[in-house]
Amino acid sequence: MSASFLQIAKGLFCSQNSGFGNVVLRKCDFSNCHVELMPTTLINAPEIDTLNASDVLFSRTDDRGVIVSANDVFKRISGFEWAELIGAPHKIVRHPNMPRAVFQLIWDTIQSGNPVGAYVTNRTKTEGSYTLFAVIMPFENGFVSVRLMPTSPQVNDIKKAYDRIREREVSENLNPKESVAALEHEICALGFVDYAAFMADALERETLAHGQILKRPRLRRLEALSNIQSAVETIEAEGKKIETLIRATNQIPYNMRLQAMRLEGRDGPIGVISANHQTMSDNFATSLRDFVKAATTGVAPVRDAKFLTATTSLIAEAADSLRHDTGMRSEKKATDLLSLSRLADYYMDKSLLAVKDVSNRAAYFDRVCKDMRRMVFGLEMTRTMCKIERSKTTGDTEGLDEIIDRLHNVERQLSEMMARIENAVRGITDSVEGLQSAEKLPSVGQASDAA
Repeated sequence: MSASFLQIAKGLFCSQNSGFGNVVLRKCDFSNCHVELMPTTLINAPEIDTLNASDVLFSRTDDRGVIVSANDVFKRISGFEWAELIGAPHKIVRHPNMPRAVFQLIWDTIQSGNPVGAYVTNRTKTEGSYTLFAVIMPFENGFVSVRLMPTSPQVNDIKKAYDRIREREVSENLNPKESVAALEHEICALGFVDYAAFMADALERETLAHGQILKRPRLRRLEALSNIQSAVETIEAEGKKIETLIRATNQIPYNMRLQAMRLEGRDGPIGVISANHQTMSDNFATSLRDFVKAATTGVAPVRDAKFLTATTSLIAEAADSLRHDTGMRSEKKATDLLSLSRLADYYMDKSLLAVKDVSNRAAYFDRVCKDMRRMVFGLEMTRTMCKIERSKTTGDTEGLDEIIDRLHNVERQLSEMMARIENAVRGITDSVEGLQSAEKLPSVGQASDAA
């Protein structure tokens, strides 16, 4: 087989594949002229070396996704000229090996009026690759996107997941809904309850790592929100453990009544203790159920506040990049800075509303936690009173002893779980107070600053 034949084979492959045309010659059997060609995956695609940690890319599109404005960083990294970018669909930089699922999810989210974040690998004009974490936001009659270079280790896991999804999209001919379902499955496999949880965590990681690399001041507001989220998740987890414990011990009052009938007949002290224990257990279970529900529904507002806070910080960086951009006309720069300023104000207001919700929940958690601690003390008294009545009984107390031992074990577990919940509640209260004193995020400023 001649070298020219290999070049022709490669050319044919490239002409049939809408991708870069990067191929790997896995096997070449010259005796029967068999050539196996395989497209480059995202995880193996070489990245360009012109993208820096300090780079923040900005672009604005109309409602069809056609680029109407962009910063010079985007132009430099993509390798396209202004005449090629402005007026072109944003997918001009789409990497062919990116799964369709990501863009379907992005489009569905922004069409519903909400911002979305995602890891995206793009292509350059010269068919190079570069990976970003992008936040895309609806704005007036179009969309705004700000992107930064990801520096957390998580990006490689995402690339591998994207490769698996893309392989399924091609081999199984997945429709858009099936593709998004495949993406959500991969996200859950990474340990996240849903995509919203993933993108909030990813943006937080990238924002904090970005700040550390550039030696920026710590974003204490973001750190406080992250601490609150961890505390709320602890409350939810421990509360569910207590619910399981209570369900596993709901036979104790019934067994106590049986022992009461055997040892003392009807309406004896142990029978009364059993009835009181049943009432207290029911009241505790009701309070706990409401408590856990408040924690479960409280995770999303904190997560959203975290995502919006990090988004506002990224918008501020994009604005700073625009101010120093010498490749844009002043009137377009002024328009874009005004857009970013309005977006930052809007998302910060939404973040503060979410923080207010968290503050209200913190007060509720504190109040209910104290009530539940009193209930736990009442449940603990059951064991003490049972021990007193056992000492007065002359019959066989083996069954009652087993109940007392089980109550003691339940008390110990319940006390440990409640201690963790109380510690988490204190953490929320402290973090909410810290939010009040946390530094304000960098101001995006007014468009007039660009003049």
